[in-house]
Amino acid sequence: MLILLFIAVTALMTHIMWVDFFTLKIKNGSVVILCLLYIPFCTLVSPSVIIGDLFAAVLLFAIALALWMSRMLGAGDVKLFGALGLFVGFDYLDVFVFGLLFFSVLFLFVLAVAMRMTRHGKFLNRLREIKLSRRAPYGVVMCLSAFPSLLLRLVDIAQS
Repeated sequence: MLILLFIAVTALMTHIMWVDFFTLKIKNGSVVILCLLYIPFCTLVSPSVIIGDLFAAVLLFAIALALWMSRMLGAGDVKLFGALGLFVGFDYLDVFVFGLLFFSVLFLFVLAVAMRMTRHGKFLNRLREIKLSRRAPYGVVMCLSAFPSLLLRLVDIAQS
């Protein structure tokens, strides 16, 4: 059950990253499915942990909402932050935040390198478009940041 849940969440986050990278959109349906996948996840953790998960989701949603009101994030990013907060949980919020910092810097580096490359291709052209438009698919960074937190959390669940 644990492995199937990890595969489902990972596959959905990969889909979200792909769509966001190419369209700068995070679909509501994908976020709803991610939230629904939290229901079987609840059966694997103790009830006291669920409160921390909800706190992390609300905290991340509130921070993202403030960033949205400042026009720094899109509305899809706000909803995704809340949904990912459920899986990251309060105990792994520090890993998630460090991941956000690391993958944000890495993404900026990749954009800078893509601008200097002379090759062409769908992926490189898209990176150049992102750099020139100054609009980033932040769902990619968020999902990449959630992977280590989710993996560490599932390892802890499996060991207990």
